[in-house]
Amino acid sequence: MTSLANLSSAGLAFGMAVILGAALGYGADRLFGSSPLGFLLGFLLGLVAGALNVFRAAGMGGKRN
Repeated sequence: MTSLANLSSAGLAFGMAVILGAALGYGADRLFGSSPLGFLLGFLLGLVAGALNVFRAAGMGGKRN
């Protein structure tokens, strides 16, 4: 059961990172009038951050020695 909880937590963190990145990018577009550059950049950064969260949760994002 803890495995399911960890997976669902990782999935939620991934989704929230993508949504937050896209929302911040959209806000930057509205503020600076740079549509769609801010949205795309925010979305991509959120995607990378979400993927890193999933890798860390899965134990694949180990520290380098």
